[in-house]
Amino acid sequence: MGSSARLIDDLHLTERSCNPLDWNFYLITPGIYIAIGVFAIVALIAAILVEKKFKKDKIKVFGIIGYLAALPFLAFAFLNFKEWPGFAMVLLFALLFTGIVWLAFRLFGKKLLQDRLNMLAFFGQVLDGSATFTALQFFNCGEQHVVSGIITSISPLLFPLVKILVMLLILYYVDSEIKNENLRGFVKVLILILGFAPGIRDALTIGVGTCGLR
Repeated sequence: MGSSARLIDDLHLTERSCNPLDWNFYLITPGIYIAIGVFAIVALIAAILVEKKFKKDKIKVFGIIGYLAALPFLAFAFLNFKEWPGFAMVLLFALLFTGIVWLAFRLFGKKLLQDRLNMLAFFGQVLDGSATFTALQFFNCGEQHVVSGIITSISPLLFPLVKILVMLLILYYVDSEIKNENLRGFVKVLILILGFAPGIRDALTIGVGTCGLR
């Protein structure tokens, strides 16, 4: 929902604002994180109330609320798509990188990526890296972050490779050093969000054509 809503600003359909009292402040960072965070909390409370009243699984209700809220924004994004090949390229690179690493771990008997949450968090970060690589290698999008800019200035391909290495190290550390199961899960969900949020946004940005082909 947040990643696709971000396209309203990317397509310059509204002027940016740094004023928290303006609604368009909540379409860019940090406002959009605040808006989605508040929405998620309200949705979770609603899901808990539905569970108590109608005996429905609150997690499933929470998911349905999220899907329904995201649907109009995603429909808006896809209706404005101009670069389907670029969007597909991001997904293919993400699946390729993830598949290679997963296969390597399986061949060497390592269980790190057998955990579903580990795999999802890892894929989210690889999606972000793949979107950045595609945007820089094949399109005219630029990198805004300083550290990422230094890495991509050497080679755009280096960015997803560095992401893969760093994420594997972080996930290994989380599994081996954090003993509290809830805290361990929270950290993984945070990693997941920080990967999928910009990754989906960048993939959609390429899709709507705000990055011109090289």
